[in-house]
Amino acid sequence: MARVRGTRASEDAAHRVALAWMRVRVAVVGGLLGAGLLVLLGRAVDLQVVQHDRLAQMARDQTLRKVEVQAPRARIEDRNGEALALSVDVDSVAVDPSRLKDRSATARALASILEVDARTLEARLARGRYFTWVRRRVSPAQAEAVRGLGLPGVFLVREARRFYPHRELAAQVLGFVGIDGNGLEGLELSLDSVLRGERTSALALRDAHGRRLLQDDPFGEPEVGPGKVRLTLDRTIQWITERALLRAVRSSRARAGMAVVLEPTTGAVLALASVPTYNPNRPGDAERRARRNRPLTDVYEPGSTFKVFTLGAALEAGQVTPDTPIECEGGAWKVAGRVIHDSHPHTRLTVTEVLTKSSNIGAAKIAAALGRDRLADTLEAAGFGHRTGLRLPGEQSGILHRRDRIGPVELATLAFGQGIAVTPIQLASAISAVANGGVRMKPYLVARIEHPDGSVEVTRPRVAGRVFSARTAAMLTRMMETVTRPG
Repeated sequence: MARVRGTRASEDAAHRVALAWMRVRVAVVGGLLGAGLLVLLGRAVDLQVVQHDRLAQMARDQTLRKVEVQAPRARIEDRNGEALALSVDVDSVAVDPSRLKDRSATARALASILEVDARTLEARLARGRYFTWVRRRVSPAQAEAVRGLGLPGVFLVREARRFYPHRELAAQVLGFVGIDGNGLEGLELSLDSVLRGERTSALALRDAHGRRLLQDDPFGEPEVGPGKVRLTLDRTIQWITERALLRAVRSSRARAGMAVVLEPTTGAVLALASVPTYNPNRPGDAERRARRNRPLTDVYEPGSTFKVFTLGAALEAGQVTPDTPIECEGGAWKVAGRVIHDSHPHTRLTVTEVLTKSSNIGAAKIAAALGRDRLADTLEAAGFGHRTGLRLPGEQSGILHRRDRIGPVELATLAFGQGIAVTPIQLASAISAVANGGVRMKPYLVARIEHPDGSVEVTRPRVAGRVFSARTAAMLTRMMETVTRPG
């Protein structure tokens, strides 16, 4: 009996131990499950709350792709409101390669209409997944032909194309734009931030397999319309100037020519012409030299036209009068070991005749008596050595040497326009001061800018400085008139 009781006691103890271990295992497993649930809960909070914005953006990036199209650029017009550059709506051809049934057949069909190489196009379609431009800004006939194909995955997108209705007129002033509508030269470049229209865009949705689903008309209208830029140019004056310049270049067999027409009383640029020129509607066909805006980019020695400023400085200083006689040495005069020549020998000329007959010796003698500093003061007041600031790219400042580099020989040659480099716009601005009573107006080309937000920026005529007194300007005007008289 005692043995039976001992056996039962042992069994009870073993049972209690087993139960205890079971409780421990249950507690451990429960703890692990609880910890796992806490980890999962924490991860869920991290994903749903902490990283929500980042993950949502990643999801959008995987399923959406933005396709942008340039909205119309601002219109550029002349002083009378006639359009010089404007934007017109045209079609561009694009493809969703993921929706093509037969890539090779599609490439061949489009290539025959759009005048592109079929193999090259097929290779591009193979590389693209969701959106591929085939050809931008096609002709109406090409757009209609593509539309008539009815090919899946091929669609037309309306875009703005820059158009210059007067072709070569003021081409170097206006410049042109690139395929994406960004300004590349001329005003199109320098005023790009003003002219550039608001971009419109569409978000292209992709399905679970990465296929792109594009609506038929995904591109909306821009919220803000384009502005407007009005220039001081006069289309008629520009046309006449360009025609006259072209005739002069051809008759003289020159390689190039340039012309500037300024309004002396305001500084407004009425014409700015360069030859050779080009058609900004087809800039790719133009030679680089035809795209140069020569009145601003080309510097040259002005030669005898510069004598106006030498004589004007002497008249202003009271050193001479129009009738003061100048000994011209029979056509040759030595200055510091250098000989100055006249093309036609003269003995004695009045100051007026020095200008009329274009005597280098007469001008050099007047400058020598005037002195370096007085002549330099006049040239600086006339704007030489500084850009005019016409808001056009590529303008040069010319070359006007420092006073400490102007010795007797340099002063003599400077008097008749050698040893100095100017741009045509500088010379026109300086000489216009004579026609405006001695006052030089700051040249300007942009008269008015109407911004898309409705604000308006107006350029007012501004005085750049006084070059001569009204009395000196009147004397110079009468002296200059003698140059055009017979004999």
